[in-house]
Amino acid sequence: MVTKRIAGVLLTVCLIAAPRTICAQEQKPAGQENAAGGPVVTLREAINTALSNNKVIAGARERYLRSRAQVRERRAAGLPQLGAQAQQLWTGPVPTFTVGPPGAEQTVSIGSPKTTTGAVTLSQILDLNRRVSLATGISELGSRIQNLNLARTEQQVIFDVQNAYYNVLRAQAKLDVAESSVNTALERLRVTRAHFEVGTLPKFDVTRAEVDVANDQQTLISATSAVDQRKAVLRNAMGTDPTAPIEVEQVTVPAQPLDVKIEQGVATAIERRPEVAAAEANVLLGRKSVSFARGERIPALSANAGYNYNGEATAFRPDKFTWIVTVNASLPIFEGGAIKARVDEAKSDVGAAQAALDQAKLDVGLDVKSAVLNVNESYQRVQTAAQNVAQAEEALRLAQVRYEAGISLQVEVSDAETALTQARTNMVSATYDYATALASYRRATATQPEFETAVVGEK
Repeated sequence: MVTKRIAGVLLTVCLIAAPRTICAQEQKPAGQENAAGGPVVTLREAINTALSNNKVIAGARERYLRSRAQVRERRAAGLPQLGAQAQQLWTGPVPTFTVGPPGAEQTVSIGSPKTTTGAVTLSQILDLNRRVSLATGISELGSRIQNLNLARTEQQVIFDVQNAYYNVLRAQAKLDVAESSVNTALERLRVTRAHFEVGTLPKFDVTRAEVDVANDQQTLISATSAVDQRKAVLRNAMGTDPTAPIEVEQVTVPAQPLDVKIEQGVATAIERRPEVAAAEANVLLGRKSVSFARGERIPALSANAGYNYNGEATAFRPDKFTWIVTVNASLPIFEGGAIKARVDEAKSDVGAAQAALDQAKLDVGLDVKSAVLNVNESYQRVQTAAQNVAQAEEALRLAQVRYEAGISLQVEVSDAETALTQARTNMVSATYDYATALASYRRATATQPEFETAVVGEK
């Protein structure tokens, strides 16, 4: 669509400034804009699509589901284990021997050519050293960390989509500014040509106006390409084909000062940020790992019970059904200091996790402070940029009046046009810098409304 927009402007240039301008550009057939425009997507729809399709989120979700399976696996180790087995055995020849006095001998078989056996076993770990419960707790903390990583990923993707969406709007607004600049330059060229034809202006003014039009065309071409590039980035953030066409709906983010104390924002962020919660869980995980390592010094107990069936009774084993109960205990007496080494390793992990938690809180504080300052700075820029646009528009109007009256040089009008273009560009930058800064603040404090209403993780 943007290609057709620029083609229309260039066609106007050709009609006014031929043959010195780009008239050989191929024009698009009418109706092609609808064929290539793509669906119109709202910001909320873009975010929801990303939460469903983004591949980074998909990977984080699978890691979380895997951690839940590990919790069930560790928990199962502390539950009773029941098993059964059956066996059919054929052997031959079967050994025999003879017993009894002469004349009354009896042949006794040792075994049977066919034997059917079965067994049911029941075992239970007696978690005296709490290693099973500690291992389960460690897995649960690991699962919580993976869930927090999933939440962090989702929050980051929400911000990335917002940033990409605002950048599309920014690029489109700059394209509008570029088109306006070309149209303004074309109008000046028309007026200059009219004055030149009646002999009130020199040829130099016409040439200067044509140069300004050509320069503005270059900016327009770059702005057109930037729109397409930003749309591809948005598509990629959404987890969809970046080559597919897409259109975005206009979003207005009213610029307001952020009336919040930095200390208050930092406190909110430390309480809500998944990164901080994950770092805290890592500290707890390290402490449980220390207890787990120390548990190796405590005896390990287990109980086992079995009920056996032998379908072929013999003289040496007349009972078909037998049972057995055992209690096993094990205690390491000397292991070369390996247990102490593992305990020391776990303690070091706790220290590293605590340091990471402290650093995470510092990073959060920096994020929040930077976000607050960026919001307030961009808000002030929006206010001054709006005033500057109004002043630049008035300056251009006066310059055009003076030029048409013949009391000023064309350079005055050219400078005024350039100043207005810069003022409008600054306004666009300030407007979407504010929107991005506000989204960044909400990401920094984990107060994104889109995340609160999304179906994600175990918040």
